[in-house]
Amino acid sequence: METGIDKDTFKQIFRDHWDSFTAKNPSHYGTGYHDEMVQKMLGCGDPEKMGYAQYRCTSCG
Repeated sequence: METGIDKDTFKQIFRDHWDSFTAKNPSHYGTGYHDEMVQKMLGCGDPEKMGYAQYRCTSCG
C-alpha cells in the first residue's frame, strides 16, 4: 500500500503557497534560482512546458 502525498497534491501546495512562502522568506528564497526550480517541478510531465522528444521512422515517416 502506497502512503504519502501524490505528485498532483504536492504540486498544488506549491501553486497555492509558493508566492506567499517566498514573500515571508526573501533572504533564503528571493532569488530567481528557486523560482526556476519550482517552475520546472510544476511543469514536470507537461510536454508544452518541458518539451518532449518525437521519434519517427525514416523509412515510412
